[in-house]
Amino acid sequence: MEYHNPTVEKHSERVFWVIQTIFGFIIGRSFYAQASLFIPPFHQDLVTITLAIISVYVCVMWSWVDFSFTLIKSPYHFGRKKNEIFRFLSDLTIVGLYSYLVIDLEKVGKLTSGYYPEFFITFALIFLMYIVSGALRILEYGPKASHIGILAFFFHVYLAIALLYIFLFKKDILSPIILNRTFIFSSLLITGIFRTIRALRSKRKYAIAVDLDGVLANQISPLLPIIKSEYDVDLEYKDIVEWDLKIADTDIAKLIVGQQQKQGFTLNLPVIEGAIKEIHSLIKRYHINIVTARDPSIDTWSIAWLNNNCIEFDAFDNAKEGYKQDAKTKSHILIDDYQKNIAQFLQNSKGKAILFGQPWNSDHKDIQKYIDNGRLVVVCKWGQIPNAIKQLGY
Repeated sequence: MEYHNPTVEKHSERVFWVIQTIFGFIIGRSFYAQASLFIPPFHQDLVTITLAIISVYVCVMWSWVDFSFTLIKSPYHFGRKKNEIFRFLSDLTIVGLYSYLVIDLEKVGKLTSGYYPEFFITFALIFLMYIVSGALRILEYGPKASHIGILAFFFHVYLAIALLYIFLFKKDILSPIILNRTFIFSSLLITGIFRTIRALRSKRKYAIAVDLDGVLANQISPLLPIIKSEYDVDLEYKDIVEWDLKIADTDIAKLIVGQQQKQGFTLNLPVIEGAIKEIHSLIKRYHINIVTARDPSIDTWSIAWLNNNCIEFDAFDNAKEGYKQDAKTKSHILIDDYQKNIAQFLQNSKGKAILFGQPWNSDHKDIQKYIDNGRLVVVCKWGQIPNAIKQLGY
C-alpha cells in the first residue's frame, strides 16, 4: 500500500469533486430558494427561521471545510478494499442529510410555531454517519484518522436534544415559539462547541517520525530460532552487535529482509516493550508519522501490524534507507535505531533525533558530535522518550 500515491490522490480528488458538485448545487439552490428569509434578518416574524438558517449553514459549511482537509490527509483508496466504497457512500449520505436540513428550512420558515422534530433528528443522524465514515476511515488510515469518541458523545447529545424536544412539545410545557427558538439555538451552540473541541484536539504543532524495526517492532527475537534451525548458529539478542552481522554466507540484515517477505513473520512480530503505551500518550501532543525503509511491497502488512497492535499513527511513509529526511510527511524529530538514518536526517534537515538504543548501535563515535551539540539524545527504552523529546526542546 502506498500512501499519498499521486494516482490515488487524483482518483480521490475526482470523487471529491463529485460530492462537491452535488453539495455546491444544493447550497446555491438553497440560497436562491430562501432569499426572502434573509431580508430583513431578525425581524420579529423571522427570528426562528434566522436562527435555523444560521444553525444549518454553520453546521454544513464548517463540516464541509473540515471534510476538505480530511480528504487531503485521508484520500479515498478505491480498487483495493470495499470499505472505501462504503466510506464514499457514507460521505454522500452525509451530503444528503445536509440537503434535507437545507430543504427543511422552508418548513421552519412557514411554521414558526410548528412542530418539526425531524430538524433535530437530522442533526443526530448526521453525527451517526460521521461515526460510520470515521470508522471506515480508521480501517484504512489507523486509529487517529477519526475522533470516534468525540463523535459518539455529540451524537448522543443531539439525540438527547431531539428526544427532549419531542417530549416537551407534546407535554406543552413551553410555548412552541420559545421551545423552537431555544432548541434551534442549542443546536447552533453545540455545533460550535463540537468544532472547537475538534480543532483543539487536532492542534498538534510538531511531528515525530518513528521507525518500525528496532523501535516499534522486535524483528530480532523471532529471527534467532530461524538462524539456529537453518544455520546451526546459536545467538542471543545481545550478540547482534552489528546490523550486518555475518551468518555463514549471508548477514542479519539480509535475513530480516527475506523473512519479512513472509506474511506470517511480519504480522506476528512482537512489539517492543512500552511502545504502545508511549505512542498512545505522544499522539495526543504530536503528529506520529511511521517512516520505514522496509520493502514497499509489504507496506500493507506493516500497516496491518500497526493496526493489529493498536499502535496509533497519523501517516505512513516508506523512505529509502538513509533518506528519511525526504519522507513526504515532514517531521521535526526522528526516532530510529539505525545510525545511518539518524546521521543523514540530522545532516540534511534542521530536525533533531532520538537514537533508540540497541546492541548494534552502542558505538556512538560517528554521531557523537550531534549528541554534544544537543540535536541527538540516546535512550534505551520507550519510557525515556517523553523526557528525551522535552530535552530536545519539543
